[in-house]
Formats: sequence, C-alpha cells, structure tokens
Amino acid sequence: MLGEAHVRRGPGELLGRRLPPGTRATMARMLDLTVRVLGQEDWPSYRAVRLAALQDSPDALGATLDQEAAADDDHWRVQMTAARRLVVDLDGWVCGVVSVGRFSEEPDSADLSGLWVDPSARSTGAAGRLVDTAVTLAATEGLKRMYYWVGTENARAIGFATSFGFRVTSHRRAVNASEDPALDGTEIALVLPLEDDSSTVPNAAAGAGLTHPNPAAQPSKR
Repeated sequence: MLGEAHVRRGPGELLGRRLPPGTRATMARMLDLTVRVLGQEDWPSYRAVRLAALQDSPDALGATLDQEAAADDDHWRVQMTAARRLVVDLDGWVCGVVSVGRFSEEPDSADLSGLWVDPSARSTGAAGRLVDTAVTLAATEGLKRMYYWVGTENARAIGFATSFGFRVTSHRRAVNASEDPALDGTEIALVLPLEDDSSTVPNAAAGAGLTHPNPAAQPSKR
C-alpha cells in the first residue's frame, strides 16, 4: 500500500537544490519514474495528490480545493470505486495523478480525466508515463478507444494530448463548478483509438514517433 503522498516535494528538493533550467529532461533518465494503480485502501494517497492538484490547477480540474478538502473519508473511499486512480512516483515522491473510467455514452470506451503533474516534475516525462500506462490498462481490458476531456481554453493540455496521438473531436460539454462560477466553462473531447490502427501515435515523453497499433500487446518501455 502506498503511504501518505508527499505531494509538495519536487525533484530539486530531493537533490537539496533548485533545478537549473533545462535539466529536468536529463533527470528523467537518472531518476526512477514508476506508475502505480491505487487500490481501494490507498484513498489517503489519492486524496493527498488530488488536493495538491486542485491547489495548483483548479481551473483545469473543474472543482475547488475547499469543496473537496471538506469531503469526509467515505467520499474518498467512494472515489476509489468510481474509476481507476493512477499515480506516478519520482524516486518515491508522488508527483502526478490521472483517472481512468468508463465513458458513459460508449460502454466500450474509456474516459481519461484528472491528469495532473506537480510543476516541479513537469518536463520529466511523468505525464507521458501516466497516460501511456492508462492507455495500456484500458486496452488490456478490451476497450476500443479512450476519450480525454480538456477545457477549450487549455492549450497546454490540448497540445499534450494531440502530441500523444489523441484526435480532436466535435464533442463539447459544459463544466459547472457549483461553488465557484468562475471555474465554469466548456470542455472538448479528444479521442485515441485503442484497437489496431495504422496511424502513428507520437511518443509524448520521448518526442519521437512510435508505431503503436496495440498498446496491450506492445506496452511502452518508457
């Protein structure tokens, strides 16, 4: 079982110094990135990293820190059954999270949501590792495609998703943050085929093209 997530420590703190610009990609090769699928008993770890994500990026996650910080333990236990929760460890420090559920409108499709990486761990490949593992997990379970919903104004997230191989669709949906109208907005759906596909899916972490016709049969080595 994962212990309590230490979400506020960054790679620079692990080394006892601030990171010089341009060194995070090099660190990704030196430090150990490990993705884990949390079990139901790991809800304290999910709660910790989720609250850190909301503190950093509430506008990207469609919720507020105050709203979820006030939730009781039963709420977080239920959250562990609503979707698969994946975290990424950077040398033992939980630095990112993503969730994989079923897309309600298409039972044979997965829904990717809540992707977040601590600012100190960005550009290390952590986000790519999370998504790559989520794709492999969904494909192994026999799902045909994966949808990823992001805010229409979130150019960074859209750019990351399309570089990974997700394709922009015409689907839109409203996002309503009941306790903070400022977070209301519109999300766009991007889709990634999980079945045999002759197209090339770029490797987001390495920045190179990778022919990836079947994620279940050809798990990533990143």
